[in-house]
Amino acid sequence: MTASTGPSVGCAGGPSAGCAGRWANTSASPSHGQPGAAAELLHVLVVEDSEDDARLVVRHLQKAGLELDYSRVDTLESMEAALNRKPWDIVIADYSMPHFSGIAALELTFQHDPDLPFILVSGAIGEETAVQAMKAGAHDYVMKDNLTRLVPAVERELHDAEVRRAGRAAEEALRESEELHRTLVETSPDGIALMNPDGVILTANQRMAELHGRPSPSDVIGANYQDLVAEEDQRRLRAFLHGIVDGTGPTIREYHLRRLDGTIFPGETHASLHLDSHGRPKAILIIERGGLPRPPSPCQPRRDRPRTRQPIHADLSRAVPIDGRDQQAAHRMGQRGQLQSLGLTPFDA
Repeated sequence: MTASTGPSVGCAGGPSAGCAGRWANTSASPSHGQPGAAAELLHVLVVEDSEDDARLVVRHLQKAGLELDYSRVDTLESMEAALNRKPWDIVIADYSMPHFSGIAALELTFQHDPDLPFILVSGAIGEETAVQAMKAGAHDYVMKDNLTRLVPAVERELHDAEVRRAGRAAEEALRESEELHRTLVETSPDGIALMNPDGVILTANQRMAELHGRPSPSDVIGANYQDLVAEEDQRRLRAFLHGIVDGTGPTIREYHLRRLDGTIFPGETHASLHLDSHGRPKAILIIERGGLPRPPSPCQPRRDRPRTRQPIHADLSRAVPIDGRDQQAAHRMGQRGQLQSLGLTPFDA
């Protein structure tokens, strides 16, 4: 194995007009003689069996005004050790070497970091071989007898690598955001559903299914939302949804909702409209709150109304003056037989 390092090598010439700025040598301002921004080191891993050829590559980069920290390797083992030792900004590899190859170096680079720029440099490489190398993942190739293309290629690939990494970071942030929102929806105490403008449920969370007595969201997906509402309120619901789509109605309404077993319970429905890229109605988001027993209707028979367990004689004792005759009357009113004739017990209100 042969390895050499050129730590923090200064630039031999002024920066070129197209040079990548963050690595360019701007340590002094020619017009004012004032110190400028310090350049970042460009960490270059050179895969090359010839030390002279490696120095030729480095010299072209330095002439372009780049501050370099480079290492040269020429075997699989030395390259693997270099990749694991520290991060690199770019890999520049010879295509053909006695104990290694540019394609093997490319595969190792891709395994280590798919976004790490990789440029092949060769003294004799046919067009077909170059195309195959590009298909294998090489970002560019440069002929050794035309190294003037090296700096523009390096500059372009460094920029493209930053774009790729930014894209991957954005994708990861989006994935984490979607996962967070999915968790919020699934753990929400409210029922949440998305339906099309016709009211057909497209997706729903577990709470929406539980509110309506269904085992899982799949049991409400595909159903029309009005089927989850008491029949007496379905006309009002349709008007409510039309108002959401038209933008003319309220966004919150109270309804009597229905479970799978037919029981009715009061609920509050929040709705918001979502548009497609052309501004047309695409979906309606529903947030549903409910679950309390339905209050008795004025027309509901008294025996079906919820009963409060409180002794009735306590109210009678406050309402009736306490003398002998009234105490006897209150006692008679509290007798079980007379209360049962009213459909009550002494502990019913």
